[in-house]
Amino acid sequence: MGIVTTEYAEKLMKRCQIGTRNYNEANDLHAECYGTIGALVQERDMLRTGDTCVRQCEGTAYRIELMRLRRELPDLSPVIAWLENGCDPKEAAKELRIYQKRMRANV
Repeated sequence: MGIVTTEYAEKLMKRCQIGTRNYNEANDLHAECYGTIGALVQERDMLRTGDTCVRQCEGTAYRIELMRLRRELPDLSPVIAWLENGCDPKEAAKELRIYQKRMRANV
């Protein structure tokens, strides 16, 4: 049947409201409604699949960005060890400013 247009669906709903004059017309209308519902279900399923793909792609993009950011973060272990071993805090602050400049340059 393909994609169900709004105009087609509205006309079909109106025909269902009005009803039919005889058994044969009722059978034809029933078959048309059944086919239309099947087409709508199929279209809904395709949209859900597409929506799932979009969400998966977005999740992948976020993971890639997170990995990139983690790679670019400096290892502060040497500065931390230096501070723990009693270095001059002013020297440590200078070192941290160097890291800060690098991080700002990568943004």
